[in-house]
Amino acid sequence: MKVDWPQQAEKLKDMLVNGEDFSATYNFFFNQFGENLDFLRTSKDLTHPALRALVIEMLEQRFKCKKEKINTMFRRSRLAPDLVHGFFQMPGGGTGMVIYFGSVNKGMLAIPRRDGSSIVDYFRFTTIAVTEDNLTLMPGDPSRIH
Repeated sequence: MKVDWPQQAEKLKDMLVNGEDFSATYNFFFNQFGENLDFLRTSKDLTHPALRALVIEMLEQRFKCKKEKINTMFRRSRLAPDLVHGFFQMPGGGTGMVIYFGSVNKGMLAIPRRDGSSIVDYFRFTTIAVTEDNLTLMPGDPSRIH
C-alpha cells in the first residue's frame, strides 16, 4: 500500500501541536514512520546542533544528567523533510525519542522509565529561533508535562 507521506506528516504535526494524548502521538510516529522500511531507508543522519543543545539542556534540567554523557542521533527523510526524528541516550542506559517540526517550532521527547514499568514520560516543547543556528525553549506551563 502506497503511503501518502505529506498527509501522514501533517497528521503527526497536528497531533504534536494540538493533541493532549502524547502516547497517541508517540504511537502514531512509530506505527506510521518508525516501523516503515521505506521511511527508515530514506532517513539520513542530520547534524542539528541547535536541537541537540536544546535536548541536552532539557535532559540536564529534568534528569540531572551531565551533558558530556548524553548521546544524540537525529535523522531526516526526504519523504517527510520537515520532520526531524531521532534518539538520545542518557547515562545509565536510559534511551528516549525525539520528534521535531521546525516549521511550527514544536517537538516532543518520549522517555520510557527505567523502573521496569511500561510508563513513558512525555515532554512537548516549543522553541524560539534566536538565530538560524540557535534555538531556545519558550516558557510553558509546567502543569502540562505528561
